[in-house]
Amino acid sequence: MADQPEIIRLAYPAVAEDALSDIAEILRTGRLTKGEFRKRFEVELARVLQVKHAVTFNSGTSALLASLSASGVGPGDHVAVPDYGFYATADAVMLAGATPVFVDVDDDFNLSPDALARIDEPIKAVVVVHQFGLPAALKKIKDRASNVDTLVIEDSACAIGTTVAGQPLACDSPVAIVSFHPRKIVTTGEGGALLSNDEDIAAQAVRFGAHSGELDGPSMNLRLAETACAMGLSQLRSLDERLSERRRIHELYRQRLSDVPEIRLPKIAEDVAWNVQTLAVVLDERFDAAKVVARMATARIECNRPAFSLSAMLFYREHVPTPAERVANSRKLARHTIALPCHEQLTEAQVDRVCRELLHVLGIA
Repeated sequence: MADQPEIIRLAYPAVAEDALSDIAEILRTGRLTKGEFRKRFEVELARVLQVKHAVTFNSGTSALLASLSASGVGPGDHVAVPDYGFYATADAVMLAGATPVFVDVDDDFNLSPDALARIDEPIKAVVVVHQFGLPAALKKIKDRASNVDTLVIEDSACAIGTTVAGQPLACDSPVAIVSFHPRKIVTTGEGGALLSNDEDIAAQAVRFGAHSGELDGPSMNLRLAETACAMGLSQLRSLDERLSERRRIHELYRQRLSDVPEIRLPKIAEDVAWNVQTLAVVLDERFDAAKVVARMATARIECNRPAFSLSAMLFYREHVPTPAERVANSRKLARHTIALPCHEQLTEAQVDRVCRELLHVLGIA
């Protein structure tokens, strides 16, 4: 039996060796939480993302829940969220006691300003997700959200490293969040952070995520461990180099696939420097994403369906019924979009193999 080719992984966390000495120091001191590395990580994160305050949490979901709480979102409120995405966005709204209102997305995978303007429900807030690290139309969303009292929360979970006209995402709203999940460009294993230029919001977030009698309600222990913060600091130090590598990989894919009519790659505006968090491509409607992912797996190439129509999930079908025609583009993207392997460890030869196999699976090679 011939040797099988190596598995090409969808993602691969880049954990630098220089984090090991910091982690060893933490273990020697025994200060595993609420220490200096958390403070240093938060300060450096705020500097990189050009905000005044960064508050770390044990996950991006926890950070989003804290941002909702700090923004006054609670029972009885309705919160607009993009229908195409990951469960955490809607789950955090439900955990806050509010109700998600699913809004259709445009072909750029992000919440549609026009669809938002058509929502009839009284909306307390909008969670704007920069899906796959691609910037949403934030200004248009703010302009058209006439029934929203200027309450916009940026879910920048995937967006560290993306800039628009040189400005990082997550720094242009009262509150935003980022994630440090292993799929993210900056990872701490698990983790997230709330970002804000508002001192009161940051202070509320600190109290929400660390048991405190000063909060007007119950709080939780959602802190990020010192060892995770040390890893995050290391990741920030190498961020520019890793962004450069991901953009190089993106260009290799673009050279090989941009002229294939059955595959649509993301459109990148001239003033956008994309972090290439997730390389999602939309297949012609005759191809089913789940079947393509399965066939790529038999060739030992990891791909996935990078997002879902949240309103089509069983729990939300039962608890927040949403007419399919109201989220038609989201449903279409969920059926026909796949993510290709994209990480700093990927070689040009591996990109060639991914592209050859994908064209073979689609029957166009």
